[in-house]
Amino acid sequence: MDLVEASRKGLAIGVRHPIGGERLAAQVFGAPGGIVFADLGWDRLTGRPPYHFIAGQVKGEGPWIVGGIEVRVIDREDDPLADERRRWEAHLAEHPDSTRALCRELAAADLEMELAD
Repeated sequence: MDLVEASRKGLAIGVRHPIGGERLAAQVFGAPGGIVFADLGWDRLTGRPPYHFIAGQVKGEGPWIVGGIEVRVIDREDDPLADERRRWEAHLAEHPDSTRALCRELAAADLEMELAD
């Protein structure tokens, strides 16, 4: 499965980033020359940018490697990131206006680039 398609389907995506360690991505979008991911809480974070560009070709079919960074589906209930995912899903249920389309629009504006859905 394609990485962006996995995100679009609502699968939990973990990013093992050299800065900040492994964390969940709220959304992943295709971008020119790489991908963009949004942190959990992108709709309410202040003081730090919630959108991140990773340069590089997406390699693999899951887990994926993008610019030397591993990106994977969180598919086990005992995964350390599973609780975070459940809390984020509860937040989204309470805030139905925090959509993928809005995240893409805000990320594109913040990073000044076109993003593919």
